[in-house]
Amino acid sequence: MKSIHTKKPFRSEFVENARMVTASIAFIYLIISLYFMNHFFFNTVINGADVSLKAYNEAEDVIINCS
Repeated sequence: MKSIHTKKPFRSEFVENARMVTASIAFIYLIISLYFMNHFFFNTVINGADVSLKAYNEAEDVIINCS
């Protein structure tokens, strides 16, 4: 019996590339989310002390030394 090779309709190169782009964006979003769970956001100022992108324990030292 002959095997018939049919192209799957939704397995185009575009769909594969779209999946890779979507997975990459989701991975980058996850990494950034995990980073900002323990760090302050951009342009964060507390009592005149710039604590942007610093971890909470580093920010505490900056605030104490700034006062």
